[in-house]
Amino acid sequence: MELDFWEQRWNQNKIAFHLDSVNPYLEKYWRYFNVQKNAQVFVPLCGKSLDLIWLAAKGYSVLGVECSDKAINDFLEEQKISININQAAHFKEYKCDNMTLLQGDFFNLKQEDFKDVSVVYDRASLIALPEKI
Repeated sequence: MELDFWEQRWNQNKIAFHLDSVNPYLEKYWRYFNVQKNAQVFVPLCGKSLDLIWLAAKGYSVLGVECSDKAINDFLEEQKISININQAAHFKEYKCDNMTLLQGDFFNLKQEDFKDVSVVYDRASLIALPEKI
């Protein structure tokens, strides 16, 4: 995953991959997974996805990771979310209520970052990764 490439896409607003609504498949099929309320849902390469809001509104604890600070800042501004910001070793952490967004390189995640994760929700992050992986 070339971070510079994705930063450039966000900075140039070339984000055709972004949906301006909640993923209809998430809305339609999520209930079939029987995920317990308060479970932590990991959303890799989350961008400014409205799926984050949908999951949080359903009562889940949401953990997103995104390399682009612009994507996260746009998301927070568009959704009018107040957050606390902390700088960790490899990530800038944006935290509010039941949502935590980590800004930085996905590949710097450590096992302890996933200690509370019950479910991974991925709409399209796999296509952003290099084929060789």
